[in-house]
Amino acid sequence: MNCPKRPSIRKTLQLETLDERIAPAPLGIGALHAMMIQHRAAVLSHLGARPHANTLHARPNLHSSQARAAHRATHATHRAANAARIASAANHDALPNGTASNTQAVTPVSPTVAAVPTPSPAPVLTITPASTPAVTMSDLPTSLPANAGGILNTIYQEYQKFKSDGGTGTFTSTWSPYVTIQDSNVGVDVHGNGSGDLDTLVSTLKNLGMQVTATDAVTQTVEGLLPIDQLATVALEPQTLSISPMFRPVLQGPVLS
Repeated sequence: MNCPKRPSIRKTLQLETLDERIAPAPLGIGALHAMMIQHRAAVLSHLGARPHANTLHARPNLHSSQARAAHRATHATHRAANAARIASAANHDALPNGTASNTQAVTPVSPTVAAVPTPSPAPVLTITPASTPAVTMSDLPTSLPANAGGILNTIYQEYQKFKSDGGTGTFTSTWSPYVTIQDSNVGVDVHGNGSGDLDTLVSTLKNLGMQVTATDAVTQTVEGLLPIDQLATVALEPQTLSISPMFRPVLQGPVLS
């Protein structure tokens, strides 16, 4: 055996079995060659029994451009498949209890709002006021002018009511204890405004039914009993300044010293 074959001998020795390493035997060059042939035959027999494994692990020839392009396409296909498996696994983990994902779009259901009924308008309450009895001017006594004073105005109104009630009996006023009243006449003092002759005023008053008892040219005053119905006429005379009631005298008892 020539020496240049020793590298092959070293390579064959690397495929020795464990039993041979544990119990090595002194071999000659012929025995080693025979052992190499026998081991090579066993290896070829073992490889022949696994053609599919050799085909899967065979390294492709990448020297041509077509082979390199096919190799890159194969790797891209594998990466796309891996990405799809990863996305499917993530979607499966996100769903509860492993429920399969549903790719159909879900349209959100808008809540149904019940229509609020429009409140009916409150009924309009019409309040009809109680009918007021019609009052005519004849039902109310006529007031005297302001220059006649309040006392004479009260006596005048009471007398008008007395007549409206029938005018029977003797007329009595709330002022009868204080003011001179005889039947339908009342004692008055007529004060002239000095615009004319006093005799003219006296004559006018007598024509209206006044019973003159005293006169005073200085104060332009005419005193007497005047019919109660003529009070308004005298108050409106051009020469009349004012009219005042004639009070009854007040009796006083003896002064004790």
